[in-house]
Amino acid sequence: MADGNQHVVEHYTIHQHLDQLLEGLASIGKDIEHLSIDDLASFDAFHLRGRTATEQLAQLANLQPQHELLDVGCGIGGACRYLAGTFGCQVIGIDLTPDFCHVAEQLTQRTGLSDRVTFHCGSALELPFDDEGFDFVWTEHAQMNIADKPGLYQQITRVLKPQGVLLFHDILAGDGSDLTFPVPWAPNPSISHLIPVDELWMLLTELGFDLEIWEDVSEPARQFVVDALEKMNDASPPLHARPPMNDAKTKLTNLLDALSNDRVRVVQAVCRKLT
Repeated sequence: MADGNQHVVEHYTIHQHLDQLLEGLASIGKDIEHLSIDDLASFDAFHLRGRTATEQLAQLANLQPQHELLDVGCGIGGACRYLAGTFGCQVIGIDLTPDFCHVAEQLTQRTGLSDRVTFHCGSALELPFDDEGFDFVWTEHAQMNIADKPGLYQQITRVLKPQGVLLFHDILAGDGSDLTFPVPWAPNPSISHLIPVDELWMLLTELGFDLEIWEDVSEPARQFVVDALEKMNDASPPLHARPPMNDAKTKLTNLLDALSNDRVRVVQAVCRKLT
């Protein structure tokens, strides 16, 4: 594994994810062998705006049971399970971090969705899938750790069918000023690779996408972080609702500063591959 990839894996690997979650769910009376996607929502949707962001993006997609979808940078599989469970489509998730993939598989079994959701551990720059195999590619908060943006979006373009759709909800560079680290996706600048909004727009256009919807959701994202920090200050969150990252309060405080001062922006988009 390349050094950059290894550092990303090390950043995201937090042992005992599964034990912590199951202990917390059992403590509030949940049957941990038979869970629902809603049981997991406060834990497995740990991107900005949580499950709400996933729901909003999915509503823009018009997903149907016959569709096949790839989630690039799937984390512990929260979006994969939500999309399969809600819309009935077939979903494949891929993530670089083995720890995430293991937890994703275990939770998917416990929600009874293994017939519709599968996971691969691997790089988004080398997607192990055939050309033009997916109706949709989905990604939430993954590209910030990938320096090779053309390589990433070329791979996504390759695996999408003609007229297929890229759906993303991502953190992008704002006014170009430096961030204060650590942030949720990086302990230092070495694995933080934010692309400016206009550069991503241009790259996707050059790759042949029609950018059907492009929405700046920075303000609701900022409010989400404000609310999350207030909850942390009021009381320690229960085990099943704790974000799966170390030093969460410091990282969220630095992210709030970046959102409040236009150092980062958050965009959700629907981009259709024209050919």
